[in-house]
Amino acid sequence: MTTEDSEPVKQLKTQDATDEVENKPIDDNLKIVLEARPSDFETEIRTMTFIGHSSSVTSLSVSYDATYFVSGSVDQSIRLWSLKTGHCLALYNAHLKTVWSVKLCSKGFQFVSGGADSMIFLWSTNKNAPLASFSDT
Repeated sequence: MTTEDSEPVKQLKTQDATDEVENKPIDDNLKIVLEARPSDFETEIRTMTFIGHSSSVTSLSVSYDATYFVSGSVDQSIRLWSLKTGHCLALYNAHLKTVWSVKLCSKGFQFVSGGADSMIFLWSTNKNAPLASFSDT
């Protein structure tokens, strides 16, 4: 698979504990399991488990270079993860209810989050507090 600029796109698939592919909330067992083929030339699929959220994961977004991703959760937190090491690099807290959506900006180190608290936050991966907040009230 390639993008409009003919750059290869890495594909990820999620699994639950029974090895069935899921397209609903990623995690009912408080862990995220990702499978990825590092390149088109490698046949082996690497599986990594990311443990950290205290409740179900509702959304995730992978960086443009597939080196890290952010995840949002029912536990009201957002986490930044390394796809190379599997470690949580940062924890972001501002939402007062479930984080429903997270999206990394293309070719940047910023992301947005939206939650059940009717808030949208703009974040920088190197800061623990939001850069800006938006509300529907």
